[in-house]
Amino acid sequence: MNYEQVFTRGYFVSTDELREPNIAEWTRLELGGYYFYLEEKTEVQVWTIENKSVVILGLATDLENINDSTRTIAKKTCQFFFEEGADEAIRYIAYLGGRFLAFIIDHHYKIQVIPDCHATYACYYSTCGNVLLASHVNLLAQAAEKEVNDTARNIVNSPDYVSPGGKYYPALMLPFKGCSNLFPNNKLVSLFADKKIKSERFYPFNDTQVNVAPLERRTVDEFNKTLGANIKAIVKDRKFHISLTGGNDSGVTLASIIRERLVSQTKSFTYFSIANASVMSHDLFQASERAYKAGIPHRVVDLKPLDATSSFHKMYSKSFRLGARFPSLAKAYYEDLPHDILSLVSTCSETGTVFYTERSSKNITPELLASKFSSSKIKDNPDVIKSFEEYIEHTMFTEEKLGGLDFYDVFYWEHRNAKWASLWYSEADLSHFTVVPFNQRTLIELMLSIPLEQRASKELLKRSMDS
Repeated sequence: MNYEQVFTRGYFVSTDELREPNIAEWTRLELGGYYFYLEEKTEVQVWTIENKSVVILGLATDLENINDSTRTIAKKTCQFFFEEGADEAIRYIAYLGGRFLAFIIDHHYKIQVIPDCHATYACYYSTCGNVLLASHVNLLAQAAEKEVNDTARNIVNSPDYVSPGGKYYPALMLPFKGCSNLFPNNKLVSLFADKKIKSERFYPFNDTQVNVAPLERRTVDEFNKTLGANIKAIVKDRKFHISLTGGNDSGVTLASIIRERLVSQTKSFTYFSIANASVMSHDLFQASERAYKAGIPHRVVDLKPLDATSSFHKMYSKSFRLGARFPSLAKAYYEDLPHDILSLVSTCSETGTVFYTERSSKNITPELLASKFSSSKIKDNPDVIKSFEEYIEHTMFTEEKLGGLDFYDVFYWEHRNAKWASLWYSEADLSHFTVVPFNQRTLIELMLSIPLEQRASKELLKRSMDS
């Protein structure tokens, strides 16, 4: 097995030509004064009309035209950009599904970077110096010669930070100084002349309305129709895999696959650790039963304890030094699954259900956000609280800017997905390309239109599976 994959499906964008060794063999594009460096597996579509260009990395879907390729979507985006302006192009991008990162470029004047709904294709950028954007924070740090952020490292390694589900960096903290990341519902803007990057919130739009009403049959039908269309738009006629568990989220995705008659294109897998068999067995048995009833081949991915001396881990550490999420799972994917498959993972749905159940406080404060980041003692750390104070300003995380959306939902949507979940997909990129069917704004708005109690009980998901 080849253990030489580094920054797989990665990219680097700069206003200067680079000689960074890690990207020396990558494909290079030059558009309007901006240089794009693309790893060999990175899918890219470019469309230019006169002095305006659109670049889309990854896979994008359009619910209005599910057969459109990412290239066609790039063309449409550029037409919006050229004919109606950047704001209309961004609105179009905002309601695309898939897993992608979009760049809209006024040649030699301005570049704007827009993430997909949950920023599942990560973007890290330099907060000082030239315009530098990258798929991996370690790649950015190497190219820009960034120093390790000891404050952030001390937080992650603190005995006060307890997190059985895995640790991640809070608020604006990252393992290297002078680096930040793009959050969902925010865009990056940089003028070519001054070469500085700033973050701006673009969603909710001024006319966004999510009217809450009790769950009705028509809402379930609309949800099923939208999810089914998005899955069909993602997979089209190609074969794909689904990460299957015994939970509601992947159960809904599987039910949609069955409804849309995509079973013949589908295979499934579930990761399992013999060391945690007492905890994971029930989930594995349920997933296996679901696959059997659906007539879908199912395999078990062997999750083994971390081995820092393995060939895989040495490869993995080149891409994820100081920024790991779940290296054992990345290794299991790499060694047990076929490479270059398309995989559906049913994350992001908790944006539309209820992740944070305790919502007694009605005011956005750094202390409250810190307590939602972690319930352990680290929430009281002054550096953590200070970083969340900066986060509120950086992401324009205020009631006025959130336009009536519940800030508890938006905080999970933006913070946990950008700082924690996006690493999952990047780690999986070492072997295969992961797309999230729930990562579509129309779906999320539908889910948020249901009363809190029904969302918390996952009533919509249960009805969807029973449809």
